[in-house]
Amino acid sequence: MQQLYDFSCTMKPQMLAVTTDSQQTGEKRQCWECQRRRLVCDSTRPICTKCSASGVVCPGYDDKRPLRWLAPGKVKSRTRRKKSPAAMEMRKTTDHLKVTVHRIAEDPHRVVVPGSFIGKEYEAVLEATSYYNFCIYPENVASQLKPNPFFVAFPEAAIPRLPPSVSHALVCLLLGHRIRRLPISANVGSLVKRHDYHRGLAIRALNEDIGDEERRMKDATISGVMMLLASELMEANATKWQDHVNGAMTLVALRGGHSQLLRSPGGPKLQMVLVYFIIIGVIGNTTSPMSNQVPHMHLIDLITKLYGEVHYPTFPCPPSLFLDIIRINHLRSWGSVELPAEPTAAALDLLQHINSFSPEKWAESNLSYQEEWLLIGRIYQSAVALYCIATLPITPDAQTKGIRASCSRRLSQLLEKCVSCSMTKRYVLWPIIVAGFDAVHNGSSVQTQIAEWLEVMSRDIGSGLPLCGKAVLESFWSSGKTEWDECFHGMYVFAW
Repeated sequence: MQQLYDFSCTMKPQMLAVTTDSQQTGEKRQCWECQRRRLVCDSTRPICTKCSASGVVCPGYDDKRPLRWLAPGKVKSRTRRKKSPAAMEMRKTTDHLKVTVHRIAEDPHRVVVPGSFIGKEYEAVLEATSYYNFCIYPENVASQLKPNPFFVAFPEAAIPRLPPSVSHALVCLLLGHRIRRLPISANVGSLVKRHDYHRGLAIRALNEDIGDEERRMKDATISGVMMLLASELMEANATKWQDHVNGAMTLVALRGGHSQLLRSPGGPKLQMVLVYFIIIGVIGNTTSPMSNQVPHMHLIDLITKLYGEVHYPTFPCPPSLFLDIIRINHLRSWGSVELPAEPTAAALDLLQHINSFSPEKWAESNLSYQEEWLLIGRIYQSAVALYCIATLPITPDAQTKGIRASCSRRLSQLLEKCVSCSMTKRYVLWPIIVAGFDAVHNGSSVQTQIAEWLEVMSRDIGSGLPLCGKAVLESFWSSGKTEWDECFHGMYVFAW
């Protein structure tokens, strides 16, 4: 996808052209009989000349194909082929989705769908949201460490109100998840085609929204960018994450900035959207070149408030450590313009601040699952400390080497415990990536273990991101290089 968000100085975005087979071509409509016989119709009204000359009744040019009656004995049955185990698994999943679609009808407040929305598009969104409600949502609720008001089942009543950019990106996102969860041997060709089809429609709809002066100021347009980014990350198309984040931030600036947007009537509902963009931007910065960073320091006060108020389920990093990641990213960008003296002192202060964080006190602030929260807190503390040492100009003296060795050993032990726990194993992708970088010093057995964790996580969360991380790390391990920027030399992001 090339430069989806191209804002000029007049703030009028130029749109990326996306074409599909269903676009109008400007040709005359052919009658149904000429189409059946694969002839070029002359489109004469009310009946075409070719049908008249052939003595055939012209069925006309209506939108719907007319019924054809067959003489008795003309219909032949076909022998049904025996399905492979992979095809049976696919059929089982499809049948389950059909059942879940009917379960929604049990709602006594069932919505009446406008006639204009009935059809394949509605069916695609209904199937996708049903898959989410009955296959994804229950799993996430079962492993949810803390209630989240933004994390709910998808109501069918909301489907007709979804703008095209959001509905198509939503279908794309959930098809991607479904594909990743199917057995490796399953034939997913039809699902991939549907995924690509809806991705193209989502991009086209989003470009139309951005190109319209009125629609680009709507909350739904920002939500559409978020949904498209989420679907891209699900498929590990992570190298363009910065385009999406910068595009969203430009839309926010057009609305008067983050604070103004949050005070708008739709502000409370946009909190989760803004937190998502902040998390992707901050974590994306960690695994992208230090010379190409999305700035966040000017938003530190707002982020302190937002990140503390909204618990994002799949990235439960303690707020204090999340702010430390932002400060590390900021110091990394200083390093790209060669300011060695001040960053060195600031880096040592940061490392001391990270080490002073108390996972025990943070875990006690949660009313339930305190043991799991303690495990998460210790993991992120070790990962952030390793990230600080690996990326900032800290003198590798005996004390620093001791801290690094201790954090490395502790992170590996904690992750081993974490990935075997159903309540925590989904939420540590970034710490595993940090441990994977550090494993360049720890031998092949540790590297093999981390690669296995990422393979299992990819299937668990239905995302290609862990496999992308595995490929990046394996390339780094075999390169003979040892530096952070040599490992993450592209625009990667390992958060979802």
